[in-house]
Amino acid sequence: MRYLLILTLLLLSSPNAQTSGEPAAPPFDRELHVYDLQDVWQGSAELANLPSYRLELSIADDLRSLMGVQTLSFTNTQDKLLDDALLRLYANALGAELTVSQISVQGEEVTGTFEQNRTSLRVPLPQPLLPGERVELRLEFGLNISDSEVSYGRLAVFEAEAWAALNLAHGYPTLSVLDASGWRGDLPDPSGDPLVAEASLYEVRVTAPADLQLAASGVISERLLQADRQVVTFTTAPVRDFYLAALRGYQLQSRLVDGVLVNSYAPSELAGAAADSLSYAAQSLKRFSAFGTYPYRELDIVALPVSAGGIEYPGIIVLANGIYRDAGTLESVLAHEVAHQWAFNLVGSDQINEPWLDESLTQYLTSVYHDTYGGERFNQGYLAYWQRAWSRSRNEDQAIGLDVAAYSPRDYSAIVYGKGLFFFRELEEELGREILQAGLKTYFETYAWQFAEPEDLQGVLEAACACDLSQTFGAWGASAD
Repeated sequence: MRYLLILTLLLLSSPNAQTSGEPAAPPFDRELHVYDLQDVWQGSAELANLPSYRLELSIADDLRSLMGVQTLSFTNTQDKLLDDALLRLYANALGAELTVSQISVQGEEVTGTFEQNRTSLRVPLPQPLLPGERVELRLEFGLNISDSEVSYGRLAVFEAEAWAALNLAHGYPTLSVLDASGWRGDLPDPSGDPLVAEASLYEVRVTAPADLQLAASGVISERLLQADRQVVTFTTAPVRDFYLAALRGYQLQSRLVDGVLVNSYAPSELAGAAADSLSYAAQSLKRFSAFGTYPYRELDIVALPVSAGGIEYPGIIVLANGIYRDAGTLESVLAHEVAHQWAFNLVGSDQINEPWLDESLTQYLTSVYHDTYGGERFNQGYLAYWQRAWSRSRNEDQAIGLDVAAYSPRDYSAIVYGKGLFFFRELEEELGREILQAGLKTYFETYAWQFAEPEDLQGVLEAACACDLSQTFGAWGASAD
């Protein structure tokens, strides 16, 4: 069973609108969000300054549509006035249809402008937002979901004779990343991960058919039954995204691993391998803790028939049904997706323009896992597989540091996952394993809950080795230049 908090007070009503020139009131009690963090991470992020979301989602009985209301609060983190906000409508790049029917800022109704093939929505602020000032947006939206295989089926409904599942990724308007040059609004490519987001807090109340199991980022803070519907509230610590799987006819298996509740959700025919996945997850959490303790009190694993081997989300990972039939593949893919809890979620990066910064690093962390648990023979097989993938690329000399759209679908995997893995193996040879891994631990600690650039990683590793890595980064195309 999930952790279930018995809370006497949940602040579910919208806060009073503030006039411009005053910070917007926090939309909910941030103390609730600390519960989801392991003790060592409590106090590691200034929760009051993080963007925060309250989502009200109502899922249709057939799982193919939902209605939503979103309250979003964020701070102007730059040293100049801010005239607008950019929200990413990733669902419209993933084969679904996300529509926005009403927008207000500080209680004042405004009209937004769609951009980038309706994958972005620019919202004007009635009055410029001063540096350090906070503002609140409210949106009403609807989402129609298909059986799409766009972007590996990360936003789709799957149905079989004995079970059904809604894979609900990026199904709401998401605040873009704001930096010195403005809002990041690049069009995502279906070959890669679309999300570019700041660590944020979420409180999500989901109304859904009562027979569904709901697995999601965060922990359950309240569950109510209303006839044939259930109302479940999820509360998160800092996360890059909120993901939800709505499951019918699944089995749940759980294990407590060093204070982390690991849950595995799978159809009954995959129950044996799903039990094995708990062991692999336990090993992954223990091995990667050398780079910093896993942040949360819960980790969920969900089996779905996606066309990628696995897909990572904060506090929860999706694994393709097909890989449950091969123990070695299941273990390797699961370790890779768990490693993303550090490289993608704990430390964020631009997955559209710099996918290597999380994917190549995660590939290296996966090899570290295999060094520990797979033995030399298994790890050599893992390295040989990705060496072949890289060598079979039509553009094997391509830099690892390009944006997703610069690669063909085949070369994206071969270069970013394959060649990128060997970039880190060369760093290990050049610096020594102990220095490289100590440097990576410092990287995760230094940039926890922040948004990192390639020069940040390079700078941390140069400090660890007291050396200049410009030539190595440049030779592999990993340099920020």
